[in-house]
Amino acid sequence: MCKWYKEMDCYIVIPSQPASKFTTDKIVERALLEQAFRNYAAVFDKVKIVITKSQAKEHYLNFPHICHSDKSATQVDLNKLLTDADSDAIFVGHTEMGDFPISLLANLLKSYNGELFMGYKSNLTQSSKLQFGIYSKAIVSKSSISLSKLSIDSLDKKSYRLLPLPESTDSIFQVR
Repeated sequence: MCKWYKEMDCYIVIPSQPASKFTTDKIVERALLEQAFRNYAAVFDKVKIVITKSQAKEHYLNFPHICHSDKSATQVDLNKLLTDADSDAIFVGHTEMGDFPISLLANLLKSYNGELFMGYKSNLTQSSKLQFGIYSKAIVSKSSISLSKLSIDSLDKKSYRLLPLPESTDSIFQVR
């Protein structure tokens, strides 16, 4: 039996400015990137990191990648990712959420039924920004949406689904 999700494009967003003081060290930053890349690559065949043009140097170039402009360093254009993708839906993750149990991702993929967005809702953050989940290409059929501006509130309640995040893993998905 073919595992359909293996063909889904996966994008790992790397912050242009590390949110944590611990990621200012290049060795630690590289280790976090490698760990996140390995976790996502264990599930998906096509994994790319998303970086700014100013990050397109040094160790980032050792990974498959897609660049976005430095002007929008805090906003990754979801339309650009969906245009780059070969698959009908994409998975978007984040390096700061790279240390997750594979079972969470497996549960997400198993539950996906073609929603515009499907992801996890953290109990620790009030942020409605969507970052870790599956996006359908249909989400940008009418207009370009910035990933940082895309929120639960901007979607019709019938077009997305959020799974409850187990308390034991809630801290992993806290947006910093």
